[in-house]
Amino acid sequence: MSVLIVSNDTDSSTNKVFAYLVKNTDVILLREDLHFLSDLIFEEEDSRNVNHVWFRREPRYSKKHKFKQSSYELYKLNEYIKLYLEKHYNCIGSIIVEERINKLMTLNEAENCGLRTPAFQLVRGKGIDVFNSGITKPIGNFFDLVWENYLYYNRSNSLINSDLKESSFPSLIQEYIDKKIEIRTYFIANLFYSMAIFSQKNEKTKVDFKDYDKNKPNRLVPFKLPNNIISKLKKLMTKLNLNSGSIDMIYSTKNEYVFLEVNPLGQFDWLSYNCNYYIERKLANMLSNEK
Repeated sequence: MSVLIVSNDTDSSTNKVFAYLVKNTDVILLREDLHFLSDLIFEEEDSRNVNHVWFRREPRYSKKHKFKQSSYELYKLNEYIKLYLEKHYNCIGSIIVEERINKLMTLNEAENCGLRTPAFQLVRGKGIDVFNSGITKPIGNFFDLVWENYLYYNRSNSLINSDLKESSFPSLIQEYIDKKIEIRTYFIANLFYSMAIFSQKNEKTKVDFKDYDKNKPNRLVPFKLPNNIISKLKKLMTKLNLNSGSIDMIYSTKNEYVFLEVNPLGQFDWLSYNCNYYIERKLANMLSNEK
């Protein structure tokens, strides 16, 4: 049996899972355009006998190949291949779901599942009339850009007050909730691996731990979510049609668990390393299982 991994060349988690798998399993590692899989999936008899697919990351389009098709034609071909793989193989992760997931709808679904979520407002004029202070958030995930061997990414997540300047484009403002800790959870195969991040005593990371302070790193410890929160998160992931993903939450100063967002293809390498969860090895075992 073979395992197909769809990823890109900048993801360290892919390398670690691949290192576990390659010892005992035939692995196809695809890090370029998906349409190169056409020979594999269109064969009447699949000589490689793929059993599991892991959608880790969207492959980066290769610049060394020239195409006669328009970019839209290539996009639709890649879309078909993603849909074909998800329909015919045992898949962990989903590029299709990741592309189509909507942050605002996810917050609505989380609330319907009984999870506490921050209030939010789409603002186009001046001022915030729902809460006194909030956090600017991107409505959707930004695309990474690779240029001359450098990786550029775009992110917006800053604290603002009610005196918001005029905006010509709708902006997402979320309620700012004082917190004791931030919680990063990786969900896979109905299991939750969580970590508490003590970011509040550092002014640089107080609003968002992802504003990393490399000189004074946050304290990171394994964390166990309460069963009632786990039950609600499982319900949410089922509604979103996700079997893996990174979940961000906070534990507030009012002792409430607050759901922030889920990233279907989110990172877990950092969480696994700091909490000794060995997620890479467990994931490799799942992929190599012939069931």
